[in-house]
Amino acid sequence: MANHLDLEEQEQLDQLKHFWNAWGNTISSVALAVAVALAARDSLVCFQRKSPPKARRRRAVTTINRRIIANLYFPNIFLDNRRGG
Repeated sequence: MANHLDLEEQEQLDQLKHFWNAWGNTISSVALAVAVALAARDSLVCFQRKSPPKARRRRAVTTINRRIIANLYFPNIFLDNRRGG
């Protein structure tokens, strides 16, 4: 097929080959870096969606700790509230 190209097409093909030899590695590197950055961002977003926020976890642990401590020092408070008194 290359034999059937006319001179203008052959010149365009030679220009494209020259351009790719000069800039091919740079273009490929940039494309790879963009793909890796997008994959990393998507992975981070997915990870953040699956894990609960730290503040929510900390608040839950603090609430549980307060209830345990209050139950140890003031055990009758919770019993009185359940009875409506």
